[in-house]
Amino acid sequence: IMPNLRTAEIARARTTPPEHRSAYELFLTALPHMWAQKREENSRALELFDRALAIDGDYAPAMSHKAWALAQQSSYMWSDDPVAMKSEALDLAHKAAERVVDHAPSMVAVGAAVDQASTHHAFARSFLDRALSIDPNNAWGWMRSGWNHHYAGEDDEANACFDRAEALSPLDPFLFNIEFGRGVICMREGRYEDSLAHFTRGMTLGPGIEWAYRFIASLNIRLGRETEAEAACKKLLKAYPGLTVRKLGASIPP
Repeated sequence: IMPNLRTAEIARARTTPPEHRSAYELFLTALPHMWAQKREENSRALELFDRALAIDGDYAPAMSHKAWALAQQSSYMWSDDPVAMKSEALDLAHKAAERVVDHAPSMVAVGAAVDQASTHHAFARSFLDRALSIDPNNAWGWMRSGWNHHYAGEDDEANACFDRAEALSPLDPFLFNIEFGRGVICMREGRYEDSLAHFTRGMTLGPGIEWAYRFIASLNIRLGRETEAEAACKKLLKAYPGLTVRKLGASIPP
């Protein structure tokens, strides 16, 4: 029910003229831009979150999801200064954490931002766990909890979370990230063929996700497929002209 309700609310919010939208309506219309996983779309989401915060500077949903979008800006190599972007995301997530009260989606967004921007995974988990205690059917909560468990080296628990997220929302716009989560678990276990299959499927679920070529290149090298790895590197560099190993290292979650 929840994914369909969110879709219906977003559609309704879009019927309000942009100049007359409330903070809540601006927050809703930002979400599809945030989950589109493209540089220009993420920037648009940030603009809409800022407009919502201009109406209500303490509006936790916009604040927490802006923190998440800022963390994505760094993680997906869309920022010229990823270290500063992580710091901004983390500061805003902590500010939002003081205001979320009992709003489960905002708690999930805080957890996501903190996990992607820092190594404060226990802090992130406390918000993800609270969100799921309030709303046990929150697919995004289970998806982000899966990544949190992975960061902690708890891959069995992570897989269970990813499975739960997909069962709750089989057509979710973040389904690609569930597949990528499974892929990194296989990667850590040395099951590179399985990992590549998950990343390949994830990229079909999220067309236009170019940052994932960094995984495709790495996995092909580990499988001894230099030609395929070189092709993935070329696609990555085409999407990110001037990319360096230093910038990539500074961008990805710690």
